[in-house]
Amino acid sequence: MLLFFGAPSVLLAQTSDQQSIKLGETDLYPELEIQYLQNNNAFLAPAGAEVESAGVVISPQFNWVADRRLLTLRGNYTGAYGRQGESALDFNDHLFRLEAAAEITARKRTKGKVELEFGHQDLGDGFTRGIADSDSDAVTFTRFIAQGDYTYGAKTAKGNVTGGAKVVSHTYSSRSDLTSGDDYTVFEPFGIFSYRVSPAARALAEIRVGLYSFGNSNLDRNDISILTGLEFAQTEKSGGSIKIGTTLSDFGAAGRDKESNLLVEGSLFYKPKSYSEFTLTMNRSLDNDSGSPVENLSVQATSDEVDLEWRHEWSSRVYHNVNVGYRGVDAGCPDDDVATNLAGLELNFKVRRWIEFGLSADYSKRTASICSQNDGSTPDLDYERQLVGAHVRATL
Repeated sequence: MLLFFGAPSVLLAQTSDQQSIKLGETDLYPELEIQYLQNNNAFLAPAGAEVESAGVVISPQFNWVADRRLLTLRGNYTGAYGRQGESALDFNDHLFRLEAAAEITARKRTKGKVELEFGHQDLGDGFTRGIADSDSDAVTFTRFIAQGDYTYGAKTAKGNVTGGAKVVSHTYSSRSDLTSGDDYTVFEPFGIFSYRVSPAARALAEIRVGLYSFGNSNLDRNDISILTGLEFAQTEKSGGSIKIGTTLSDFGAAGRDKESNLLVEGSLFYKPKSYSEFTLTMNRSLDNDSGSPVENLSVQATSDEVDLEWRHEWSSRVYHNVNVGYRGVDAGCPDDDVATNLAGLELNFKVRRWIEFGLSADYSKRTASICSQNDGSTPDLDYERQLVGAHVRATL
């Protein structure tokens, strides 16, 4: 089983050559992408049942930036509007985010984030894995996140202490036949102590308490997580963080045994040259969003994700992104565990500073590890899919 790292959200960044619209003393960076995709397995069906589909995805994005000395404010809207040959695949997704960071004094810093997402699960994945077809409706959801923290200690001091909390509300707005009881809210206070072990690295120790409340009270749990790791100073060539730890879950009224699971989080980048960058992001966490086709309540599922991306600029006008990835859900019997391998290539050409076009290809393959208790009534989860596409991106 693979272990993964995951990085917390950071303040949004802008590409250096992108122009902005001035709004008073702040900047607004608009961007628009139009993408055409040809999909040979629209519903992630097993071999012999594939349905081909073609469609267009329009993705507008607006980044708002206000940097004033010791205070930074960033806002973002990202949309995705998909229209496919199979109408069941149409979607309208929206993500709104506002982030702030303030340096009160040299020893006192604070930052926060508010995020609102209206999204969907791809048909054939998540709650609809293995059962999607042209008559299906996608699972749509609304997720709200609010998070803030306060740090005491100068950036160059030996020790820093951070305290904060995160609140999450996740509700499903469709497919009550599959999602009933799976809405949840989370309250998660946390504390972090960091200690400078070298000019380039700080050791980390973190404790979290997660209070989870589901629509189905049998799923309620309280988590205590302890993690330790390293945070590396960002340089022109490298940077990032890595943490590993364990979570103990208490299911209280459900009468289930306590469970412990391994957690790994982090994000790392390496730039051997100024025009070439490798980024590795990973995450191993408890899974709250995949659902269970057999309503298994005896084991807490874990979710594993890893992505390795290589971006290389061949010239001032030509660059590519290559990525490989892995997604896994370890649910335990009587559910079937699933593993999905991903690979993709995107080649881009800058026609002008403000416009570029590109070609892309993506491949994914999912396989299921059949539980020995499986009576054959669960769906076939294996699939392969190829996506090819062309896109145009425009900025100011």
